[in-house]
Amino acid sequence: FDRALEMLNLAFQGCDVEKSPLQCAEILSERSHVYLRLGDYAKARADANAALAILRAKAMSPGLARAFRSLGLVGLRTGESEEARGAFEASLAIARALGDRQGMAKCYNDLALVSKNQGRLAEASDFLEKAIAIARELGNKLEIAIRQNNKGIIDYKRGRWEAASQAWEEALRIFRELGNKWEVALAYLNAAHYHRSTRNWERAEELYGRSLQISRENGHRRCEALYHEHFGELCLRRGEWERAERILTEGLELARGLDDDGDLVGEILRRRGEVAVESGAIASALRDLRGALRVTRRLGDRFETAAVLRTIARAELRRGRPGRAIRLLRGSIETFSETGARYEQGLSAIALGEAARVLPEAAPEARQALQVASEALRETGATYEAAVADLLRAEFALARGDGRRAIDLIDGIQGTIEAIGSETERTRLREARTRSDRLIVSSSVSESNSLSTFNLLLRSIQEIAENDKRLSFALDLLLERTTARRLVLVVPDPASGKLRARESRAVPPCDPSSAATVACAAVLHALRGGGRPLYSTDPAHDSRLDPALSELAEIGSLLALPIGGEDGVSGGVYLDRPAGAPPFGRNDIDFAVALASVVEGTLSHLRSEEILRENLRLRRRLGIGDGFEQIVTQSPRVLKIIETLQKLRDSSATILLQGETGTGKELFARATHLSSSRKEMPFVTVNCAELSEDLLESELFGHRKGAFTDAKASKTGLFERASGGTVFIDEIDKASRRFQDTLLRVVDRKEFKPVGATESISIDVRILCAANKDLRAEVENDRFLKDLYYRLRVVSIHLPPLRERKEDIPLLAEHFLSKHAARAGRRLGGYRPEAMRALIAYDWPGNVRDLEHEIERLVAVSSDGAWVSAEDLAPEITQGAPLAASGGTLSEVVERIERQMIEEALHRSGGNKSRAARGLGISRRGLLNKLERYRIR
Repeated sequence: FDRALEMLNLAFQGCDVEKSPLQCAEILSERSHVYLRLGDYAKARADANAALAILRAKAMSPGLARAFRSLGLVGLRTGESEEARGAFEASLAIARALGDRQGMAKCYNDLALVSKNQGRLAEASDFLEKAIAIARELGNKLEIAIRQNNKGIIDYKRGRWEAASQAWEEALRIFRELGNKWEVALAYLNAAHYHRSTRNWERAEELYGRSLQISRENGHRRCEALYHEHFGELCLRRGEWERAERILTEGLELARGLDDDGDLVGEILRRRGEVAVESGAIASALRDLRGALRVTRRLGDRFETAAVLRTIARAELRRGRPGRAIRLLRGSIETFSETGARYEQGLSAIALGEAARVLPEAAPEARQALQVASEALRETGATYEAAVADLLRAEFALARGDGRRAIDLIDGIQGTIEAIGSETERTRLREARTRSDRLIVSSSVSESNSLSTFNLLLRSIQEIAENDKRLSFALDLLLERTTARRLVLVVPDPASGKLRARESRAVPPCDPSSAATVACAAVLHALRGGGRPLYSTDPAHDSRLDPALSELAEIGSLLALPIGGEDGVSGGVYLDRPAGAPPFGRNDIDFAVALASVVEGTLSHLRSEEILRENLRLRRRLGIGDGFEQIVTQSPRVLKIIETLQKLRDSSATILLQGETGTGKELFARATHLSSSRKEMPFVTVNCAELSEDLLESELFGHRKGAFTDAKASKTGLFERASGGTVFIDEIDKASRRFQDTLLRVVDRKEFKPVGATESISIDVRILCAANKDLRAEVENDRFLKDLYYRLRVVSIHLPPLRERKEDIPLLAEHFLSKHAARAGRRLGGYRPEAMRALIAYDWPGNVRDLEHEIERLVAVSSDGAWVSAEDLAPEITQGAPLAASGGTLSEVVERIERQMIEEALHRSGGNKSRAARGLGISRRGLLNKLERYRIR
């Protein structure tokens, strides 16, 4: 550019304005552009005005348009936005009148830059889209790249980081192809901004370094100043305050060399002010920030003014002036909202949240701003900043007493804060989680012990899907709420039956055996004492404990809570506090007793899972699988049925499958056939309820021509067609007495006569039957042939209804969702926790078929990618009666809940205690103990 200036000066010296006015004007316009590049805005303005003075007296020409554009660019650089806009609009009008498409594109680009500085980001984006469209139409690669570079800047300010990155990458590629080093330097600089914002520090620093090298090699002083501005911000974000301050100071000297009061000066002063705020140099920060505010207001740059106001607010907050800080932040948020700068609006909302922590009356306003900010920051891709916003929201939720909301927010941000947050933020996060846990516990089981709050706690535990995590969470709550020193969960050893420690909390690695020894001794005494908790405030001198245990001397108080187990085998939860600490109080004991029942239920589920795993191992060892793989179950009862049927796979014995409608009798019959040596032969099915008496015999046994009016030809029956295979007779309880007599002869003699035939046909088939009703009761009421009943029930299998194997509902629900979603050609997200709870709680009168129909309906009415919520379920599924208990102490509340649940379970099971215990998720021995305790008969 220095060489270009030298040549233009020589050209102008040899130019006669009187003889060649247009040539002189052209030289002045070009020289104005060079002065602009070199940062000499006064000379650039003088040349532009001189060119205009010559050309205004002449006819409309491209030179006049260029002169107006030169004047506009000077105004753009010196912050005279309205003057710049007027000049660019004049240039655009001339270019449009002359049909100069390239000139129009340049003016659209220039107007976009003015709109950007005035905070009209959407308008700026529209101007650039027009400029890019014309450049692509003309095939002008350089202009495409310049416009894309600017488009990236606008997208970046609007928080559209991915779009900005794509625009910058295209611009950089074109500039490098064209060898335009000045623009390459700017493109590298812009590309680095994206990586800085996404916290990819190393990549950002690499690109900033490339930009600086090219800028210095080619005398691009403005780009060099921009490097110092933005690399200084990178150092600030990384917490390198001294380095940031040094780099920004160097950049400020460069910027003032270009224009002592220009846009770069204001931007760098603002960033240096941020560094001073972070390092605690508030007086220095305010000096820089006031200087920045003066520049940005003079330039009319609303975006940068709002950013300066935010930083001043943070300085005022450090000075103990939260009220003034909040007033400034309101203005900053309003400006960013109006300009569409969503990322910057989010940063100002975070600053407002920090101020509201000091001034609580501003909390409602801050909560609202932070909610908007959190969503905007996540959409932008600013994961870290969104996590900081949600941390503040969690702290405000705690201040309102909403521990559940706080936990939800904390769960969503913990990974981000722990990975890339500052030490202060990590400490705040951990403190917030601890406060949330305590708040949930204390509000759920307070001195009032209300049922509604206790149910809140139970629901929060039950929301955890995996049983091992649910158990861990319950034990953590026990330790936290009771402020115990140590906790040990004691269970019987599967091999020896002796008590052992399964899990512990806060037990030092050097002391596991001593803690386990005391815990096992205390729990064993509680179990032997009738299942009542053992509580001691002086364990060393308590006659109930073995004085030989030397560890007791260090324990101030202990609590051992017995819990039920399978087959009368039990365990317990042990808690203690050190000597010198206050003993456990009534609230501690009440809470521990209540939560111990949750631990008991969860342990029962874990044992069931262990049984399931053992059953699965047994199935694999026995080769179970062929034919039964379509049966979705984890129920020990159903797995036992499968094992029995597998043993009978090659037997010729007749099997009777009984169970309610929809329990899958035909599925089990077909699986039995497919697992047998007959699997290559036919499997035929006939339903007694679907055919009349005459048609039933004809279907099963066939008929001869002329056997009845419509018998115009002989027909082979199902029994004959199934030769060598299996016949499945469904709903045999609905067969007529005459058909029962006929079937009895077939079962006895393995032969039959087709209708109208005189000779019998011998058959080799296996007969499987199914009945919805209890055939024994049908025999007793003389509705079913007694002899046939005894022939059919050689092997009798009862398939349990779905309400008695609720552990299968989650598996079946997921299976049917995948099955019907695949058929419908869509993908669903899955089930919300409350929806799955409702499915499990419902009794499903139509059993598995009923469940499948409901899931098929849900798939039909759900959109692609949707999650099933409780509101999507049929009304009869979500209707339920609340527990009728309220008021009183926790022990009284728990007793009423347990009594009601036990009575309802016994009613559902028809008085069958084993079935009731399974429904409650406890052992039969545990149920018997509770029946005796509550005197339920």
